[in-house]
Amino acid sequence: PRFKMTNEEADHSALAGGGVEEGGDVEAAQVTMGSVTAAESGGEVPMTDEEEEKLIQQPNEVDIPISKKLFTDKQLYSMSLWAIRISVLIESINNTILQPNYPFMVSSGFPGAFPTTAPFEFGAAQYFIPLTNLLGQAIAAIFIGSLSDKFGRRPAILICVAFGFVGSLGKYFAQSSFYAFCSVNFVTGLFGATLPVANAYASDVAQTRSEKDALIGSMVALSLLGATGGGIIAIAMSTTGLFSPLLVSGSMCLLAAICCYFFLVEPDKLLFKAGRELKKDEDTVVNEEETDPKKIDWRVCSNILVGAVLDNAGSTGFIPFCLSPLAFNAFLGQFIARGELPLMTENSFRWLSTLLALMVIPSAAASNKLFAKMGAATACVVGNILTAVATLILLQIASVNPPTSVTYGIFFAVTYLSFPLTIISQLTTGPMLDRIAPSSQRGLIQGLNSSVMQFGLAVFPWVFGLISDAVGVTTTLWACIGISFAAGLVNAPLMWVKVLKPRRKIQEYDQALAFDDEDVIEKLLRGEWVPPEKRWEINQKRMLKGRSFIVQDYMKYEDDKANLRDLRRHAKADFEFYAKQMLNHLEGDCLADDDKRERMVGMIN
Repeated sequence: PRFKMTNEEADHSALAGGGVEEGGDVEAAQVTMGSVTAAESGGEVPMTDEEEEKLIQQPNEVDIPISKKLFTDKQLYSMSLWAIRISVLIESINNTILQPNYPFMVSSGFPGAFPTTAPFEFGAAQYFIPLTNLLGQAIAAIFIGSLSDKFGRRPAILICVAFGFVGSLGKYFAQSSFYAFCSVNFVTGLFGATLPVANAYASDVAQTRSEKDALIGSMVALSLLGATGGGIIAIAMSTTGLFSPLLVSGSMCLLAAICCYFFLVEPDKLLFKAGRELKKDEDTVVNEEETDPKKIDWRVCSNILVGAVLDNAGSTGFIPFCLSPLAFNAFLGQFIARGELPLMTENSFRWLSTLLALMVIPSAAASNKLFAKMGAATACVVGNILTAVATLILLQIASVNPPTSVTYGIFFAVTYLSFPLTIISQLTTGPMLDRIAPSSQRGLIQGLNSSVMQFGLAVFPWVFGLISDAVGVTTTLWACIGISFAAGLVNAPLMWVKVLKPRRKIQEYDQALAFDDEDVIEKLLRGEWVPPEKRWEINQKRMLKGRSFIVQDYMKYEDDKANLRDLRRHAKADFEFYAKQMLNHLEGDCLADDDKRERMVGMIN
């Protein structure tokens, strides 16, 4: 599709493309544009009187592709982002909508359950179902993500959500066979890459680092919300059958595909990149490349990924194993086996396991501040230790015999209170990998991160399910506790990697005012280079508000010697700017009489 652009829009686009600031000399910019066109054509081509009259009477319209229109049309941009957000939410719902039903789907004799799961017993069978889907997603994260770099984000997302509809129908009609269901579940997972592609889309269109973080954060939050929403739908439909929620999620996938077809726009990457380069704010995504690593540090990367694998393995003991089979057997299963009234009903288990996913949201919201305070690597190690301790506490509570309503209440209170703390270690992997990779390779490094995470979520619950069926739940959980402590030891060396350390603390009296650019002030206080125009602008605002100037915290030579080349490159321009500003003040009207000089001295003081 193509849109029409009026003269006014064309002028705005030309000014942006030519680097002319809003409010600048539009006429001069238009003359410049005309001369460039004439030069390219080999000489000046004057406009005839007839052509000029026609131009005045009927405004010119310029055809531009919709991929470029996305850059200037805010409504189109907003609609495209909402289409991709809806797709992320619905795919997450579709992937997790049967999760509360897994223990019942593999329980022999339960209405609607699989006739047999042989040779798997209860523990392994219930985790083999999500394994098949997550394993497919781990493969999709790399391959579909790479294909979207070549063929575009829009077709990749369209294919993913459309196949979600096909996969849901396939799983619904395969409910009579455990292995047929798992096979379709795996194939559906092979097209479950909407979230990583959506994050890549956010990186394509984001104009600043804060905008990129906000967009990606909203995608992840919607994915987490979808996991809870899928469980709620399954609980609400519990009386209609174990597999009937698939018909709802399949219809939602079809709706998402229709939304993407009509509203999702493939961005013009070069145009959006040029837009970022025009921005003067140091918070732009492109300007990160000035201080980015030149290449991936594979030694540190390997350390991070191995630590993440061990963290996933140990975390399996806490969630989901402490829910099922530990809590499932302690407060529900053993009572049913004896023909007694259980402490926990089937729906209670569904609600408690589903709503637990919401506890990730406060962790995700607090993680950025926590990482800034103690560093992502330190937070990872602390999270590993807390996971081991929380698992140990839950194991001891569930071991109380006989179980009572008190131990039942304490068990889930501890689970809900500790889960936000233990999940922190799993939230650190992405930021740590982001710090050690250049901007041009962050898609690759985050693809590896997504694959490792999905692989761990897929394989470890199933493996530990096999182990628990063979040696018992208690022995398996002790193994998970040991692995969590081991993950902390493996991740500990990362605390001494320079780029993973926390930022230097900023004193309270140096915090930014509401009108200040907080990121620029943080750079100043960390001793990093900031354009003198930006420093001057911020200090002028602070002076007019009666606040002290921001004084740059210069770094030690050993910490700053790697930046000497950049400091030399900026030194002359910085000096000339400040000299010019000082002369303007000394020679200007602001010091013309005693009253003005007194007022100036007061503001400076």
